[in-house]
Amino acid sequence: MKLLKTIGVSFIVLLFLSAALCYSQTYQELHTKGVEYASLGKFNEARESFEKALEVSPYSNDLKEYLRVIDYVNLKTIEVYAAINYFDGIGYSSKRQWDQAINAFNKALKLNPIFAEVYLRRGISHFNIVELDRAISDYNKAIDVSPAYALAYYYRGDLYGYLLYEKGDPIKALADFNKAIEIDPDNAEAYYKRVTLYLNFFRRKIMFDRKISDLNKAIELNPKNYLYYYIRGQVYHGQQLYDNAISDYNKALEINPQYTGAGFSRGRLYAQLYSKKFSHYPELPDYDNALKIHPEDPWLYILRSYSQGNNDNAISDLNKAIEIAPKLAGAYFSRGYRYYNSEIEIKGHYNDIISDFSKAIELNPENPGYYSQRADVYAKTGLYDKAIADINRAIVLDPGNFNFYGDRGIIYYKAGKYIEAIADYNKTIEMWPRQAGSYYKSLLDAYANTGQYNKIIEYYSKSIEKYPNVSADTYRNRGDTYDKVGDLEKACYDWKKACDLGECKRWSIVNRIRCLGK
Repeated sequence: MKLLKTIGVSFIVLLFLSAALCYSQTYQELHTKGVEYASLGKFNEARESFEKALEVSPYSNDLKEYLRVIDYVNLKTIEVYAAINYFDGIGYSSKRQWDQAINAFNKALKLNPIFAEVYLRRGISHFNIVELDRAISDYNKAIDVSPAYALAYYYRGDLYGYLLYEKGDPIKALADFNKAIEIDPDNAEAYYKRVTLYLNFFRRKIMFDRKISDLNKAIELNPKNYLYYYIRGQVYHGQQLYDNAISDYNKALEINPQYTGAGFSRGRLYAQLYSKKFSHYPELPDYDNALKIHPEDPWLYILRSYSQGNNDNAISDLNKAIEIAPKLAGAYFSRGYRYYNSEIEIKGHYNDIISDFSKAIELNPENPGYYSQRADVYAKTGLYDKAIADINRAIVLDPGNFNFYGDRGIIYYKAGKYIEAIADYNKTIEMWPRQAGSYYKSLLDAYANTGQYNKIIEYYSKSIEKYPNVSADTYRNRGDTYDKVGDLEKACYDWKKACDLGECKRWSIVNRIRCLGK
């Protein structure tokens, strides 16, 4: 929340990068119906639905797995009820009800402890609630049970390459992606993920041709995935093959017109290519000149709005973007975001901001960042129930985003729900301790509001034990807490220690008298 307002356009792009690949409504209906049939043990009807769904989306590894499980049932290599529990778990997973999914998968494994597909799906569920070690354990078990299980190598590689996983290992991730492709050379996602691994960890070591080759293969296998074109465009962009990059950005936007990653990348590239204003610094974009050449590109207006120092000019650009593309969610979100980070917020125009964020959600309901920002506005206006509902939805859509749990903790704290706030602050710190420092103070405040002074003392004591050269403030704060719980002897020790380190606010004459003999 507070962090979002300080980091500008680059973060705005990130709000759009998690958009999921959308299939037609027919696919969703067939998938859902097939899972429902299978959960009832109606496997023939389920097969019919899955096969029809596969005609709509022939690239789906999930559907191929479901059909394989039905084959197991027909061959009597797994028990019927184990398969039913497996499909129950799939149904819960489709609704992002991960705890229920894990319970269903546990039931399946009790009936059949060598059911590799269940280990994989339970691992995916653990991943989505950020239980990463358990996810790895399940992926390993799936591979132990079925050493030729390509999807298990793929998902394990994806987790080893996960930037937030402290036990991640890009070398192991690369080996797993290689193995997945060796076993199943028709898995488009494995080629795509191998490229993202190259980009994240092997930028200087992996040749351009290898990245393009993998992306070409992914696109050949699944030409409907906009992310493949976008990433290939990024690779071309980095090699200054600008025509190729623009072509791929165009294709990504053709498939998914809401995808801001491609829209912003194309807009920035246009502005750099047509730069005259910054001729001595060609890497700096000239949106004015780019708009003379592409006056109907809404992304250029959105990008220029973020570079506008004057709020009226920025709003004018965003209004123009909406005029050109009235169904572009990013334009409404950007206008609401601009309002929110300007003097207009002070004037209390919250309804306008909420209206724009709500329109963005209506047009692109799968974007977690939109819900997170609207939750922030609701919280600012004291509508905590609505704020909680929105941030809950953001977490459902992106359960691996530690900031969302921290944001929910902040909302709970403002609403006076300190126990719930404590749970969320701890979750945030657990998920990414290296980046969650700002939440420690909030956690201590929540402990204080619930009278859990022992937890505060425990926190400061661990800090002192781990970092012997901690600041004087740490001793002073622990001393204050000891004083609150009536342990004056320990309070005096800490106040004296703090004063020795240069912080003598608590080592006053009054407290020195109190500490006599302690």
